[in-house]
Amino acid sequence: MLDFRTITISSKANLRDALLKLNSNPQYLTLFVLNNDGQIIGSITDGDIRRALLNDLSNSSLVSEFFN
Repeated sequence: MLDFRTITISSKANLRDALLKLNSNPQYLTLFVLNNDGQIIGSITDGDIRRALLNDLSNSSLVSEFFN
């Protein structure tokens, strides 16, 4: 059974947190971004993280700066 906490991340988490979470679950290629109310507001893939790094965002940048 899938534990949805493994594929969700808070919009207040940082880029490094997202990268670590994606890396720890290689069978899932997408993280779903949740707002403070636990609602899905977007998604993040490894491609989004690569583009964020290429755009000079730091590991401490919030996922809210680059999610789709």
